[in-house]
Amino acid sequence: QDDPMLRFVTEHQLPEASSGVHAGAEWEESGAHAALRSAGFAHGLVAPVIIGGEFFGTINFARSSASGEFSSADLHSAQLIGEQPVLGLWPMAMNTPVSGSSLLAPLFTR
Repeated sequence: QDDPMLRFVTEHQLPEASSGVHAGAEWEESGAHAALRSAGFAHGLVAPVIIGGEFFGTINFARSSASGEFSSADLHSAQLIGEQPVLGLWPMAMNTPVSGSSLLAPLFTR
């Protein structure tokens, strides 16, 4: 598994960003980082999806270098989405844009 963020999230069931302490130099040299770069992104965030108290998978976010690194607030928002996936799907299911006042807005508007 050539993705230190995914490995950390799978093992600890906590969100992790590419700028996080668990990614570090290993992230810079990973295939996952190379894949993001080739798609025009510079920063990644991976969070666990927990359904019924069980690890189900992950949700992944990426940003360009112009958008900056993910913050601790972004990590917290991603964790909330992962713990309650319906929150992340609701705007899409309702075909409603996420407003600037929404809890999820920082993840969708950058």
